[in-house]
Amino acid sequence: MTRVKICGLMNEGDIRCCVQAGVHGLGFVVEYPVNVPWNLTVDKAKELMHKVPPFVSTVAVVGGTSEHILKVAKETRPHIIQLHSTQTLQEVKELAQELNLQGIQVIKALRLDQEGKCDFEIDDPLIAARSLAQTSLSALLVDSYTKSKPVGTGVKVDYSLFRHCKKKAPSR
Repeated sequence: MTRVKICGLMNEGDIRCCVQAGVHGLGFVVEYPVNVPWNLTVDKAKELMHKVPPFVSTVAVVGGTSEHILKVAKETRPHIIQLHSTQTLQEVKELAQELNLQGIQVIKALRLDQEGKCDFEIDDPLIAARSLAQTSLSALLVDSYTKSKPVGTGVKVDYSLFRHCKKKAPSR
């Protein structure tokens, strides 16, 4: 089943528009470690997440240290945390276990460059997907990145590579 998440929401109008369009997950970039125009403070993200109606998931898109990510999760209480930076496999495992105990699902962004390599300690996307599938993650999100723009690139991901990752990664 295809699910739609719109990321980078900044205000109540964005929330209303997405909800009316039937979006499943609303992404709020919270205190991301790279300066991006859609970055929210914890307080602003928390305020906006409280305005999301029932049956629509809230997603805190985060990066940085594990301590910072856990702090954001504790303060905003989203349905889902999206790890969207360069966490190690061990950090992903530990964060997913801890956040799952708190009732928060975890998505890891598997960011691919235009050559099809991952921005992850395992640069082969198939091996990375297989390794990440062995953790307590709820989902992998395939996204693009460039050296100059780690998020919000507007660059299309090679869908054949995505389909190959999906086929090779074990499903739950």
